[in-house]
Parts: sequence; structure tokens; C-alpha cells
Amino acid sequence: MQPEKSAKTALHFIPGDGPNGLIQAISMTSDLEVKILTLYSIDLTVPNFCKDNGIKIESLGFTEKDIFKQLIRFLIFLNREKPKLVFAHSFYPSLICAIGRIFYWKTIFVPVRHHNRVHILSKNRKAMFLDQWISRVTTHTIAVSDSVKETLVEQGCNENKISVIFNGLPKPPNTYAPKHEVGKDGPFKVIALGRIDWQKNYEGMLRSVSVLRQNGVNLELNILGGGNQDYFDELKGLQAELDILNYVTWSGRQPDIYKYLNEADLFIHTAIDEACPLVLIETLMYGIPVISSNLGGCRDVLKGFYTGRNPADVTEFANDILEVLSNLDSAKEYAKSITDAAFERFNPTRMQIEYTSFSLKLL
Repeated sequence: MQPEKSAKTALHFIPGDGPNGLIQAISMTSDLEVKILTLYSIDLTVPNFCKDNGIKIESLGFTEKDIFKQLIRFLIFLNREKPKLVFAHSFYPSLICAIGRIFYWKTIFVPVRHHNRVHILSKNRKAMFLDQWISRVTTHTIAVSDSVKETLVEQGCNENKISVIFNGLPKPPNTYAPKHEVGKDGPFKVIALGRIDWQKNYEGMLRSVSVLRQNGVNLELNILGGGNQDYFDELKGLQAELDILNYVTWSGRQPDIYKYLNEADLFIHTAIDEACPLVLIETLMYGIPVISSNLGGCRDVLKGFYTGRNPADVTEFANDILEVLSNLDSAKEYAKSITDAAFERFNPTRMQIEYTSFSLKLL
């Protein structure tokens, strides 16, 4: 039985209906009514969650990108529903809402910025202009980390119209209890998680593994994630060029990451651009030792737990990995000691309360 909700309503406009722990956590509040609108209709994960928890959900019903048709259908939705407050998660929902603001100026539109410097790094001037324009015409912006806020200000956005709410995730089902025994079960086992895309800098990761192998370090890397096929083909070519074909495994996207984390000694993350990386939050909560990039949102997530390293310095990044592998027992003990503090900082209830408080203030 769900608690009775307030008449005040916040609509969260999200890209798709696939697994989305963030929006599920945000919506589980009893202090206001939350409705969810999806741009695409492909998966049943979020709809099933909403059905089970009495949360209203609707979809614009798209299966592929068509920005003009999506805008028209969204405007029809606005005209019918007349929502007072709309949070737009990610770039395209934010862009659609910014255009909607022109026609429905009484609606409060709040883009939630889940990307950081990707448009700057890719030198996409059109997208950079749209970032500025979206921030200018909408009521306020939520940045998911301090780094994202800094990037928005750098792009010319009004600092007074930006608030920071960090992502929050549920506590893992258990904590790290490694199955692998170094010395008995063969080489050190290193793991990486994340979308196969250029922002994750997997080429830097492969080069670090190559440096370590060349220096006699017996290790194997397992990479979990799917994504950009062209980039993946380039990485396979680089893997062959570096002569590490037998030491790097690509396991694709996996539903149970903890099974793989439990078989590893160390998690590594070499991204050059992140907003508020969920994989880092998950691994900190889980208690596996971490060597990570300190760029962008990685720095914000690691703060107080790990220092991090610029992954552009491949040799020093490899040295950081070697230092942990050389002192693995103490590294595992430290990683286990910070799990509760990591969960306290990135608790989904904290995130939910902050979104609820912000919504009620605007309404």
C-alpha cells in the first residue's frame, strides 16, 4: 500500500525505459507525486517498476531518433497534461524541453546535466551552443557533480541558475569477497566496467597494461561493457599492435557485475570525461581496490577516498596499478574500510530527498 501523495507533482522526462536506478530512487518519495515520461519505448524495466510502485508513467513511444517528430509529440503532451514542473534528464530531453519553454513559458523546465565536457573535447560547437542556450532559456539546471557545474560556468552559463545534486545508488547486495587467490590462481586479475566509447579512454587502459606486461607484471584485464562498434574495432587493432591479445578479454555487457568484480583483484577506470560515474560509485560501495582517472566527475566521486591520476600519463598510471598489486592485502583492507562512508555519501535516499526538496521549493 503506497502512502498518500501530495497534490504537487514533478514530471521526470527521461530518454528511455531501460534499467535506471537513479530515476527509480528519485521517484520513491511520499512528499509529492512523481510522474515519468519516456522519450523511447524499448524496454519494460522502468514501466514494470512504476506499475509495481503505483507511479504514473507515459511514453512518447519512439524506437529511433527523430527530433522533429519527438518535439511535436512532446508539445502535444504538454498541451494535454499542462505539467507545472518538468525535469529533463540528459541532452535530448533537455533540448526538447528548452524548445517547449518557448511555447509553454508557465511550465518550470529543469534540465538535469548528466554529461560533462564531451562537447568541448569533441569540439562540437553546435552542441556547446545548445548547452548554453538550454541553460539560458530554462528555469534552472541540476548538475550531477561539481565538475559539471564548473563546465557549465566555463561555457557561459549563469552560476546562480545551477544546483548540484550528486547521483545516488542502492547499496550492493553484498561486499567484496574475492575468490581469486594470487599465487594460487595464476596472474593478477584486473577489471574495468563501462560503455565502450572514446570518453572512457580504453586505449590508455590498454597501453597501461602493455607497459606492465613489458615490465614483467603477470596480469590479465577483463573489460565489461558494450557500445560503439567502430571504436571497439580500433581497440582490437591496438590490442594486437601492443601484443596483448592473450591478456585482455572483452566480456561485453553483463547483468551481474558483482560476480566479475569478485573474481578480480583491482578495478581500473581511465575515463577522460565523466559527469558523475556510476561505476566508480558502485565499486567504492562494493569495496574492491580502485585505480582511477581523476578527471571531471571522477575527481568528485573519489574525493576523500582516493587521489586518482590523469590517465594521459600512461607510465605513471601503470605505476599506480603496480603499487596496488604489490601491496594488495593492505589495498583490499582499505577498500573494505570505506564502503560505509561511500554509501553514506551516495545514498539514493539522500538524492531523493534533495530532488524532492528542490521540487517543492520550485512549486
